[in-house]
Amino acid sequence: MAIGMTVQMTVRLPDSLAAFVDQRVAEGEGSRASVIADALERERRRRDIEHEIAVVDAVHARGEQLYPDLDGWVRAADFTDVDDA
Repeated sequence: MAIGMTVQMTVRLPDSLAAFVDQRVAEGEGSRASVIADALERERRRRDIEHEIAVVDAVHARGEQLYPDLDGWVRAADFTDVDDA
């Protein structure tokens, strides 16, 4: 759950979503508010990841390297014994 100040909201959910939230609460996953906040936080993270993927795709589409300053290090690194660990 988010830490910090909170804002009280009233939302209307379809019966099926309300039942889903109530089932999570009945299974001990927290309060209605925390179940909904957790779901919204997951959605926010999903959208952030989608944005990051779009940025990486755009860099690659332009033919640019994502981290050109690290390329020399990666090429010089010896990964031969990684599988033996």
